Amino acid sequence: MGAWLEQLIAESTGKQGVSIIPVDREFIQSEYSDDRVFAYLRTKDSLESYAVEDLENQGQPVIRITFDDRMNLGQEFFRWEFATAVAGAIMQINPFNQPDVESAKNRSQRIDQRLRRNRKFAR
Repeated sequence: MGAWLEQLIAESTGKQGVSIIPVDREFIQSEYSDDRVFAYLRTKDSLESYAVEDLENQGQPVIRITFDDRMNLGQEFFRWEFATAVAGAIMQINPFNQPDVESAKNRSQRIDQRLRRNRKFAR
């Protein structure tokens, strides 16, 4: 889930010189600056994380989300997609267009078509 969130948030908010920079599975440090929020997602049967407790004890903001089981994962996808859209509105950017992603896809498709036509790589 973390890798998907990282891609969703980074691609949706990384525009016009502003961005939310998500980091999945960041290495634990003894101190953090005040520029981050930690999200801890778990099922109710998962073991509690001492690392998360340490973050809270250090005064770091932690969002704890506990869901019943993996069958509720779809709800989490919706929650984070909605939150990303709201963040984009607050940041005054359009989180739904992906100009860089689309241009990269278009370039890749053109290269692929050329390779299929010529059946060889350009030199």
